[in-house]
Formats: sequence, C-alpha cells, structure tokens
Amino acid sequence: MRRLAVLLAAAALTVSTATVSAQTPLTLSFGPGRDANQGGTVMFTPMGQQTKVTINMPSGGAGVQQPAHLHVGTCPGVGAVEFPLTNVVDGKSETTVNASMAQIMARQHAINVHKSAAESGLYTACVDLPLAAAAPVPVAAPVQVPSQLPKTGGAPLGLLVSFGLTFLGLGFAARRR
Repeated sequence: MRRLAVLLAAAALTVSTATVSAQTPLTLSFGPGRDANQGGTVMFTPMGQQTKVTINMPSGGAGVQQPAHLHVGTCPGVGAVEFPLTNVVDGKSETTVNASMAQIMARQHAINVHKSAAESGLYTACVDLPLAAAAPVPVAAPVQVPSQLPKTGGAPLGLLVSFGLTFLGLGFAARRR
C-alpha cells in the first residue's frame, strides 16, 4: 500500500512539473530557409488554451509583407500549414494561435517565413520546434511471482463434512456410555 502511495505521489509531481514547463515562454532562433538566410527569433508565449507567437527579424524591406506559417513537419521540407501566422511586416509579427503550447509541442512542427507575398515559393527563414518531452511513467518494482501459487479456499467441502460427521458420531457414542 505504501509503495502505491509513493508511485501516485511521483506521478502527481511529474504531471505538475510538465504543466509548469508547458507554461514557460520559449524563444527560438531562425535558421536559414530553403532558399535564403534571414535570421531572427520567434517566441511562443503560453496563454492557457491559446499560444501567442511573436516573430522578430530584420526587415525584408520597408512595408514588405512576408507570409509566415506554423507547419507540420521539419525544416527545410515543411509539411502542411497547421496555423497561418500574421504576415511579418517591417520585421515584426504577432499572432494568437487557438492551440495550447502543449498541443503544439505534442507533434513535430516548424515555422517558416517566405520572402514576400509575391514570392511565396521562396523560404527565407525556418526553425523546428522541439517536441515536448514525454512525461516519464513511474515504473513499479517488479512483483515476485511464486513458482507455485498457494491453494486458496481452505479444505475441500467433502473432507469437512466427513470430519463433522465423524465428530458427531463420536459425540453420540460418548454420550451413550
């Protein structure tokens, strides 16, 4: 029973630690995109069931709108767009995504930025998001299984009846004498 209590306490601690880390902002640096190298950073700020995504990078040109997306997959060959982000204009973008940080980090994702709306086929920056570490599952000590299981249920019913009848007969015999 005590072992179970220790395991439950360890599991609760693990869950609460994972919750705290999922509530910590995360800042990543962009690497080169598939077609160019435009540095900068992206910050993920947890907001309960939503996440704020803030991009800061050198401007792609005055007033140039650079599309940005949160994709499934990894750089440089990102997959489908999971969440479109606000275009980067003058090096800045801020978007609130309708997914928690834990939901986003549960699958492999990447953010990429395009050169411009007119040249959306050119990626200038990309960064892979780290996967959330799976919470370790507490492992109980191995249970020792005996090579032969003990008999349960007591003596067979027939044996008990025969003992009862024997003692009953002895009792009557002793009473008659």
